[in-house]
Amino acid sequence: MEKLELEDRVYQAAKQYLQEIYGNFERIDEQKDKPDAAIRLVQKVDGVDVTIGIEITSVDKQGDLQYFNDEKFGREITQKQIEECIDGRVPSHPMKKSSISMDKDYLYSAIDKKRDRYNSYNESGDFNELIILVFSDFIGCDARYFNDYHVPWTDYLLSQSKFPFDKVIFVDRSQDKCVLIFDKKKPAEHSPQVDPDKELGFTHVQSGFIPFNTTINLKDMFKKEPLVSKKKKRKKN
Repeated sequence: MEKLELEDRVYQAAKQYLQEIYGNFERIDEQKDKPDAAIRLVQKVDGVDVTIGIEITSVDKQGDLQYFNDEKFGREITQKQIEECIDGRVPSHPMKKSSISMDKDYLYSAIDKKRDRYNSYNESGDFNELIILVFSDFIGCDARYFNDYHVPWTDYLLSQSKFPFDKVIFVDRSQDKCVLIFDKKKPAEHSPQVDPDKELGFTHVQSGFIPFNTTINLKDMFKKEPLVSKKKKRKKN
């Protein structure tokens, strides 16, 4: 998926939630970069237009994204799977599988990379507020420990580091659902309790191609090693 198309999907998924926060607004269609989008509120404040700049970014690790989204990587295996699916053969192994750990700073570390962009956006004088929409290919708002552990920790870490953006909103594209992670006007003052059990993360699996009208035990299949393994990192001398 192209960058602009992906960013538009994130924006569309967040549109209703943004209306709940800001009221009615119009999208500024020509705003597509630095930041990635912008809206102008219909209701003026003291006779002046209010414009919100929107940065859009993924919270996923680059290595995980490359592994699961790179169609060239493992192309021969993928082609073989397609041919077997056409022949009605049921796969016995998942296509790709990887464990993804979620430390308390998993979301924070990705969001904080955008910190330095605030000044240049703010100095332009074009925006009354600057916010960030974040999303993930692997987790959603209903993920285990997301709301009761990872959101509070991210809010606390952003608050303590005096993160300059006005708001950070997590967007679950699959459900068009959002969670407010951080509001600069309401900083978190108390540290959540560290719980290593809630930082173990999860295993993300791509099943591959399964023929129609076929019964398969996905639980047993997902226990097996993937057909396409992650590339091993080369050791530096």
